[in-house]
Amino acid sequence: AMDAEEFRKQGHRLIDFIADYRDALARGQFPVLSRATPGFLAAALPPECPSAPEPFDAIMKDVEEHIIPGLTHWQSPDFFAFFPGNACYPAVLGDLLSAGFGVQGMCVHETRHRATRHARPLVLIRVPVCDLHEQRETQLCFHPYVGCG
Repeated sequence: AMDAEEFRKQGHRLIDFIADYRDALARGQFPVLSRATPGFLAAALPPECPSAPEPFDAIMKDVEEHIIPGLTHWQSPDFFAFFPGNACYPAVLGDLLSAGFGVQGMCVHETRHRATRHARPLVLIRVPVCDLHEQRETQLCFHPYVGCG
């Protein structure tokens, strides 16, 4: 199990890894599209799940040797297909913060309504920027009968 000190240590390491990865993308170090062949990852896996957690070093080695080669590098400056919302460093930090809170905003009565109370004002202040004035309430997923709560 990972305690708080190990989490801090590996978290700093992971942030450095992400920054280095993004720098490498900017330098064109990775092809935009994966050149891996189908089944490459399955062939790299052991026949059975490990019986104990692996050290973080081993996990990061697997990421570098097996995960990164199989990725489409969405953040590459040479990729012009999609522009994901988590493309900038502040968004990555926001994802990390959200994961740290572990909020489950699913359609369970209590969590759905609490998550919506937090999300609604943040979305609505962006309505003028996105020119969504006409869709304000019913089409922005905040009507109580439209599925998101």
